Amino acid sequence: MSTVRNSPVLLLVATLSVGALTLRCSPSEDPDPGQNASAVKCQPGGACPTGSSCVSGYCKPVCTPTAEVCNGTDDDCDGLADDGAVCPAGQTCSQGRCAASTCPAGATRCAGLCVDLQADPKNCGACSMACAAGEACSKGACTAKTCTPKAEVCNGKDDDCDGLVDDGATCPAGQICTKGTCAAATCAAGQTLCGGLCVDTLADPKNCGACSMTCPAGESCARGVCSIITTTCAAGQTLCGSLCVDLLADPQNCGACSMTCAPGELCSKGACVSTMTCAAGQTMCGSLCVDLLADPKNCGACSMTCPAGELCSGGACTPKTCTPKAEICNGTDDDCNGLVDDGAVCPSGLTCTYGACR
Repeated sequence: MSTVRNSPVLLLVATLSVGALTLRCSPSEDPDPGQNASAVKCQPGGACPTGSSCVSGYCKPVCTPTAEVCNGTDDDCDGLADDGAVCPAGQTCSQGRCAASTCPAGATRCAGLCVDLQADPKNCGACSMACAAGEACSKGACTAKTCTPKAEVCNGKDDDCDGLVDDGATCPAGQICTKGTCAAATCAAGQTLCGGLCVDTLADPKNCGACSMTCPAGESCARGVCSIITTTCAAGQTLCGSLCVDLLADPQNCGACSMTCAPGELCSKGACVSTMTCAAGQTMCGSLCVDLLADPKNCGACSMTCPAGELCSGGACTPKTCTPKAEICNGTDDDCNGLVDDGAVCPSGLTCTYGACR
C-alpha cells in the first residue's frame, strides 16, 4: 500500500471493508503553513466572507492589482510589498515610505527616518530604544530631565539649562564648537560664525537675525525675527524646542527635530535631498527655500531684508500696521496675533506651508 501525503500532515486511518481497502483522511490541528491559526477553512468553491475567496482550503483576501507605490502594501498582487515602487530622485522606498537614500553625517536610519541616536529620545543609543517618560536622551543614554545651570562648554550638553546645546560655548582661536567638539572654524551652508560657534541666525534666540542679537525673555527666534514663545503650533507645523517648524521643509529640522541636512542639501517632504530645486512659489536663497512674497529676510529678492518695524507683503516691505481679519494661508499675520498663518485652513489633504496650501 502506498503512503498518502498532503499538507497539512494527514492522519491516515485505514479500515477494511468487503473486498476493498477504504482510506479516511483528516487534517491535523496545525493550520496550513503561512496561515494564521484563526484562518477560516473552506471547501473548493465554497463560500467565504466578503472580500476573500477559497484558496488551498482557506479563505484568503482577494487582491485587485494596482500600480505599486511606496506604502508597505503589495499593490500589484505579486506577493511582494513595494517592489518596483518609485520614489523622488535621491530617495529610496524603506518600510513603506520614501526617504533619503543616505543619512547626513552623524545620523542613522531608523524605521525609514534619519535620526540622531545621541539625542533622539525615541531612538536613544539604538533604533527603537525609547526613553521613559520624564527622561531625555543625552549622548545615546536616557537620563532624568534634571538640570543644574553651570557655564556652557563645548561638550554636546545643555550646561546652562536654557534648552540649547553648546550655545555660547568657547573654543580656542580659529576653532568652533560643532557636535560637542571644538574643530576648525568652517560653518556649513546656512550657518554663521558667531563668537566661535556656528549658529543659524534664522532660529538662534541668542543670535537672531545677526550675531549677538538676543531675543528678550519669553521670546524665541523664528526666521531671524524674535517672537513670543508658543507651546502650540499651527496645523502642519511641529514644536522643536521653542520654535514651530515645518518638518517637511525645514533643513534644520528635516523629518524630525534637530535633523539637519548636510551642506548642499535641502529638505523636501521631510527628507534631505541633493537637488537644488524648490517647490512652486518658492525660491532658493542660500540653502533655504523661501517665499519672496512674505519672507522679511528675503522680501522680493534674496537677502533683501525689511527694516525693523516692517513686514514683507506681496514682495514689498510695509509698515507693521494690522487690522484683524480671518487668518488665511498667505504668509501674513491676518488676525494680528503675531503669528503667521496660524489656524489658516486649507482644502482636505493639504497643509499651509510657507504661505501656500500644498
